[in-house]
Amino acid sequence: MVQKKTKSGRMLFLITKTILVLWMISGGVSALLGAEFMVEQIEKLGYPNYFPKVLGIAKLIGALIFIFPVKKILKVITYCGVFFEVSIAFVSYIFAGLWQDSFPPIVFLTIATVSFFLWFKSKDLSLGLKPKLPKIKSFRPELITNKEFVKIYQTFQITEKHLLSLKQMIAENRIKPNQEVFNIKIGKEQIIITLWNLAYHHLAEGNLNKVPFLITFCPVCNSGMLFNRTVEDEILEFYVSGVYRGTMIMCDQQTNSYWDHITGVCLGGYYTGRQLEIIDSHTITSAKESLSYSDTIKVAIPQLSLLKRFFTKFQNGHVWRKVPEGKFYPGFKDSFEFEDTRRPEKELGLGILHKNKAKFYPFETIKKEKEIKDEFLGQTIIIKIDEQLGIPKAEFQSKSKEMPKQLFLRWYGFVQTFRNCEIY
Repeated sequence: MVQKKTKSGRMLFLITKTILVLWMISGGVSALLGAEFMVEQIEKLGYPNYFPKVLGIAKLIGALIFIFPVKKILKVITYCGVFFEVSIAFVSYIFAGLWQDSFPPIVFLTIATVSFFLWFKSKDLSLGLKPKLPKIKSFRPELITNKEFVKIYQTFQITEKHLLSLKQMIAENRIKPNQEVFNIKIGKEQIIITLWNLAYHHLAEGNLNKVPFLITFCPVCNSGMLFNRTVEDEILEFYVSGVYRGTMIMCDQQTNSYWDHITGVCLGGYYTGRQLEIIDSHTITSAKESLSYSDTIKVAIPQLSLLKRFFTKFQNGHVWRKVPEGKFYPGFKDSFEFEDTRRPEKELGLGILHKNKAKFYPFETIKKEKEIKDEFLGQTIIIKIDEQLGIPKAEFQSKSKEMPKQLFLRWYGFVQTFRNCEIY
């Protein structure tokens, strides 16, 4: 019942917001062009001839503020402007004796009030002046380690100049057909980034299908996610800020709040308790398989110096699943909150998750059984190893359902993030 109420509320907000935007655009354009009906109304009310142009510019600016992500305070000011303009219009019609024309302002005032109430209800009302933020008791910032060392990993800012033809890159032998890549798909738009490059950068940001995305990857625990980096109508920019619970932790440039790179939850700072929208879990394929989807697909290639290229080779040669055993890098284990000895710390496995439900499937068990059928959230999931890549993947038995959120990662990274998770 709660979910249905939330969806209906969001739908009502979108309807009222759309009506407001269309009204503001049509009214603004009509006022600037000097439409005959607009001029007649202004003359009846006794306003000066230049008034429509001032009103038209204000309406168009307000429409743009409603359409694009901006600071919350600007949206509040715009709503106030709408209330003021419509209220003045209503009063003006009454005093001018034009009772029959006073009805439309009442309708738009009602729509604006409903729209503002629904928007106001879904936002933090502090407006950035005096935030009241929830506390996450489990967050212990004193455990964050390697703060300075990880700063060498600069976020990959993906722009159009970084997108090259995958077909051409393979033809020039700059990317091998069996090289593992992350597929970044939002709607019908799709690009790829090599695991090699993401393992060095840890974070990659860009804009795909008009969605500002963030893809995360911790090459030690082998985990990450694809997020929408819009929070409270603001597009955030992220950087790696240290190691926490044995995995990468990140901060946003705008407020320096700490964010979990797997769940997208803000652990500490201004946005504490907020969560980035999860677009998808990592979809790993080979370059050749990605090319089979579309021969025009593009790959994001960072423009690195010779020194940084050396670091990418060093990074990929010493981490990830190529070195499944061995000691942790200095500082990693110091950041653990606890130890869970149910499985070996660095054991690889497939983690399946949905909100607060999480389950771990050991890699060796999957290889032994070849195909696992299990129940998860009342649905049958099938887990087996991708023969081409050698990594496990899960899908619902019902092909009509989307792939479950999944991570191929080390045990310690999964259990530190999802404490008391189940084990297959």
